[in-house]
Amino acid sequence: MKILIPELNGYIAPCFEACSSFIMLEVEKGKIKSRRKTRLEGHEGFRRIRLLRVHDTQLLVCNGIGEFYRDMIASMGIGLVPDQCLSIKDTLRGLLAGKIKPEDSALDAIQGAYEIPLDQLIGWAKEIFRKAGFSINPGNGKDSFLIDLTAEKVCPVCSGKIRVAVCCGGHTYRLDQEIREFHFSAGEEYHARVFVAPPSGYVERSCAEYSIRFLPYEPSRTAVPAGNTGLKILLGENIPGHERLFADVAPGNLSGMADK
Repeated sequence: MKILIPELNGYIAPCFEACSSFIMLEVEKGKIKSRRKTRLEGHEGFRRIRLLRVHDTQLLVCNGIGEFYRDMIASMGIGLVPDQCLSIKDTLRGLLAGKIKPEDSALDAIQGAYEIPLDQLIGWAKEIFRKAGFSINPGNGKDSFLIDLTAEKVCPVCSGKIRVAVCCGGHTYRLDQEIREFHFSAGEEYHARVFVAPPSGYVERSCAEYSIRFLPYEPSRTAVPAGNTGLKILLGENIPGHERLFADVAPGNLSGMADK
């Protein structure tokens, strides 16, 4: 495997697209076979992308990196280990030991979403929420096109209404942007927000950044446990106005979803 690491004084440089010094490594059978240093002048990020391509890089290990360059790297099929700020020596030790691993590719997440028709995702989400005792209504229309469904249920603790906005992934090319726009589309009138897409660590992390519950699409599973346990699996713990709902419930776990 050929690995490229932006370097600054023995540490991983703060920003990939502005770095001028790079360490190029070739790893074979868990050991470093060759190592050399190269430099790039100027501040044009595309030169760094070209460096990856010219040297047939298979893995980029870096600290900060812009979303635009993340997408380019994913489209080239290059693995990415971002957000590393240790010394290069310590990072390589963790990488070779398997303790530091590449993140899921944004491109893989996008392709996975488009393998499933949007109508199929919406139909599955409807069934899940209906079996959990929710009434289902269409989203808000073109003004909030990312809200595919609204699910409502009476809270068993306070008898108030729980309103949930549901978005099924695949409306746009960039799922991380779609999740961000869903966050802003689903305003304060909703108690919870749920994003439905094929299983993906990348999507799950993007949802977590905005306190959105990620519900992985698994067609063989169309129900959750009854009662508050099922609600917690669907909605997570962050439900403003209904904090008492899960006071005595074990942590929600998506793997606890029951088969149909």
